[in-house]
Amino acid sequence: VVFELVRRVAESILFFERAYALDPNNFSAPWNAALGCLSIGEFAKGWTLHEHRFAARAIIDPRLAGLPLFGGRGVAPLRILVCGEQGIGDEVMFGSMISDFRPLAEKLVVRVDPRLVPLFRRSLPSDIDVIGNATSIELSHFDAQIPLGSLGLHVRGTSAAFEQSARGYLRADADHVRRLRTLLSPGHGTPLVGVSWRSTNAVSAARRSIELGRMCRIISKVLPGARFVSLQYGDVSADIRAASEHTGVEVARCPGVDVSRDLDAVAALIGACDAVMTIGNTTAHLCGALGKRAAVLLPFASSWRWMAESRHTPWYDSLELFRKDTPTTAWDEVIGAAALRLPEQLQSAPASAMVGCAR
Repeated sequence: VVFELVRRVAESILFFERAYALDPNNFSAPWNAALGCLSIGEFAKGWTLHEHRFAARAIIDPRLAGLPLFGGRGVAPLRILVCGEQGIGDEVMFGSMISDFRPLAEKLVVRVDPRLVPLFRRSLPSDIDVIGNATSIELSHFDAQIPLGSLGLHVRGTSAAFEQSARGYLRADADHVRRLRTLLSPGHGTPLVGVSWRSTNAVSAARRSIELGRMCRIISKVLPGARFVSLQYGDVSADIRAASEHTGVEVARCPGVDVSRDLDAVAALIGACDAVMTIGNTTAHLCGALGKRAAVLLPFASSWRWMAESRHTPWYDSLELFRKDTPTTAWDEVIGAAALRLPEQLQSAPASAMVGCAR
C-alpha cells in the first residue's frame, strides 16, 4: 500500500501478489493488484484480477443472488442484466463499455442509480433498456447478470479498445443546454467557467478537495472577467459565501438545477459552460463521458481511475489531467498549470458547444 501511495505502482503490484500467494484467503490483495494494473494500462491482467472484488467484499445485490453470473464469450446469446456497482462516477465510467458489450447478449437491461436513468436512456442504443436500481425485476426474465465493473473483462482488454467510447458516449439535452446558457450568460463575450472543488469520499476527501476561492482567484488571473458556475454537488453555500467574502469572487448557482439529484440537468449545465475545471470527482467523469473538454486537478497519488502518471486517461480523451509533482506540492501550482490551458478550451467552445448533446 505504501508503494502505491508513492506512485511506485509496479512494485506495489508485486507485493500484493506475494501477499495473496502467502494467504489465498486475502482477496483484498489481488483486488488491490488489479487496480494497480488498471492504473498502468495492464488491462487484460487487471480485469482478471478485478473479479476478486466479489470475494473481498459483497458487491452483488443480494436480491439477485439467484441469478448466475455471465459466463463469458462462447455461450449462446442470453438475456443479461447489467448491474451498477460502487458510486455514480464508476457507473458513468463503466457505462462507456455497455454499447460494446451489447452484441454479446440477446437482450440487455442496465440497472443503475436512478439519477442516471434519463441520461443513459437518451445516450445508449435504443435496444438497451435502462432502469433504476430500486426497480423490482423478475429474475425469470433473465439468464445471467454481470456487474458494470466486470464488462472490462470482455470488452476492454487493450488500450485500443477504449478509442471509440473515449470520445464521449453520453448526450445532454441540447435544448436544455441552450436554455441554461441563455440564463447564465444573457450578454455576449463573458466566458462561463464551470468549477467543482470538493469530494465527499470519507477516505480521500481531505487530500483531493480544494478551496473554492483559491481555484477561482487563480483562474481569474488568466481569464479576467470570467463568470464562474458551480458544478459542485452537496451543500456548498458556505464555500461559495467564503469565496465571495475572502476573494471577491462570485460563483453562480444555476436556479432550477439540483446538482446533487438531477444529473441530466447537470449534464446540460456542463454543456452550457465554455470551460471546466474540476477535481477528480463525479463532475470530471460526467465531463469526460460527455466529451466535454475539462481540466482535472489530482493529488500526487490519485485513484486508479485517473491512471498512475499520465496527463490523459484512456477512458476520456477530452480530459487533461494535472497532478501534484510531489505529495507536498502546493495546489496553487497545479491550479496555475491547469488555468493556463483554459484559453484553449474557450477557443474550441464555439465549435464544440453542442458536443455531447442530443435532441
